[in-house]
Amino acid sequence: MKFCLKNALIAVGSYWLSTWAVVPLGMLFAKIANHIIYGDSVLAAIFMGMILSLGRSVAAAAAGICVTLVADGKNPEFWAIIPSVLYATRLFRYHFQMSPTTWDYLEVYVEKFFPAVVCIAAAFLVARVGRRHKG
Repeated sequence: MKFCLKNALIAVGSYWLSTWAVVPLGMLFAKIANHIIYGDSVLAAIFMGMILSLGRSVAAAAAGICVTLVADGKNPEFWAIIPSVLYATRLFRYHFQMSPTTWDYLEVYVEKFFPAVVCIAAAFLVARVGRRHKG
């Protein structure tokens, strides 16, 4: 994959545009997350992190799909790594009343990195489906 400034700008621009959709999507998906009681298991912590990051995850998926469809080259889905890294390195600040447990840290890390995983997965899925339909 050769560096192309145009594709890099498309990737950064898709990330920037997707961040504008995070707040409305977060408000929409907050209605799902309200009134859910989570357990104390590891899977409950993972599920809680996924549910709390649904707005960012859908926006990240849209960014990955846009990059794959708009970028030039043989494998445009690899340019979705840029918005994925930008989502993963976004600064989070959490303040806990009590000292956080391992469960709390797991939930925070899943909430932080799940949108990045969704961005990459959506880009590669769209690229694979697109290649299958092209022949």
